[in-house]
Amino acid sequence: INQRFFSLLQTTMALHKNKNSMLTESLPEMVAIAEYCLKNKKDPRVFTNSGYYGFPAAILLLSAIDAIGAYTPGSKRRHFDVLNNKEFFGLNLKETSIKTLYNEYRCMLIHETVLNPGSLLRMGTETDPPFEISTNKNISALNLLSLLRCTKKAVEILFQHETEKNTEK
Repeated sequence: INQRFFSLLQTTMALHKNKNSMLTESLPEMVAIAEYCLKNKKDPRVFTNSGYYGFPAAILLLSAIDAIGAYTPGSKRRHFDVLNNKEFFGLNLKETSIKTLYNEYRCMLIHETVLNPGSLLRMGTETDPPFEISTNKNISALNLLSLLRCTKKAVEILFQHETEKNTEK
């Protein structure tokens, strides 16, 4: 093995033979780091707000939902439709709420690292609904602890399905 290849192997996080193998590592990592973000406070000597890491947690959880939708039958074209899938999230959201969640939360956080004024991230509790719906019947806040709980459950279900598909072969 040449020295350049050996150096590359030492700095590679993980090598996978296929997407399914990689998914079994990447998706739980995203959820685990989101959980870390919600259980550990920021250092007030470094950050002006000493709360939790809400922005990265939201980005990771919304990305995980997007990925779950990518691998769920019936959600291939619009991944966030998985939120209404009874088995995975079962939230029964209106299409306008799903669009708001995708465009004003997921896309804005990922591409601009901000939210529109009036769009909120809350810690909430694990028993709160994952999304707060405003009087105009649209999403006005994400309750991150509840969203974490729901996303962890959906990841388990996704992997259960993948295991069942692989054992049927």
